[in-house]
Amino acid sequence: MDIIVTDVTNMKGGHVCIAGIEPNTGTCVRPQKMVNGNRYLTYAEAKASNIQPGSILRGNFVRANNPPQIPHVEDFLFSHLELVGVASAADFHAVLECSARPTIEAAFGRATNQKWFPENQPPQCSIATLKLTQVLARLRFFVDERNGKQAIKAHIIDSNGIQLQYLPIKDRRMEDHTIDILGSDYGARGLINFYARQKEVYLRLGVGRAWAPQGETPKHWLQINGIYSFPSYKPELSAYV
Repeated sequence: MDIIVTDVTNMKGGHVCIAGIEPNTGTCVRPQKMVNGNRYLTYAEAKASNIQPGSILRGNFVRANNPPQIPHVEDFLFSHLELVGVASAADFHAVLECSARPTIEAAFGRATNQKWFPENQPPQCSIATLKLTQVLARLRFFVDERNGKQAIKAHIIDSNGIQLQYLPIKDRRMEDHTIDILGSDYGARGLINFYARQKEVYLRLGVGRAWAPQGETPKHWLQINGIYSFPSYKPELSAYV
């Protein structure tokens, strides 16, 4: 099976989470190694192969769980994975458009007006595409400063008017280049202005495994896995650090 990569996100411990869409069926695949322990690719492995959004990966994928376990229905195991090409801009746009939904509820099969879903009311999937038009009114970026570290976060509004504020952005390209982005003349404002000029913006949204600090109720927290714009994009963010 070939998938077009739609998500490359940074994880703790020097790993990345990769996901892609099989263009003929629309199946979303999160490839994981058939090993004991951490099944995700390391950052070094992804960098060595230059795995980027739009990369075409070929693998012998089998479902990690049968039946799939909601919400992480995208988990697939592989024993062989190789980079076989790069999708055209049209093909990359097509897989995003095919998977896109206008609202959080339509994307995940469950509504929320928070940055999370309760563990006992999980969404129907853990990765989805939200399509934004009229971008200036529906996408904002902010700088979050904690413990001496800066991070870019986003405020989004879906077409139902549901607002999700201060979503973490784990898109590898954006997170790797945070210092470069914020060191420019306009910083987060520059991102807002760039995406506001685009006709369409697709957000790949993900939810993590249920988690909470000790003593609190576990939740599936939302994050932004990828930000893709048409007709223009920011190629300077593609390089691995």
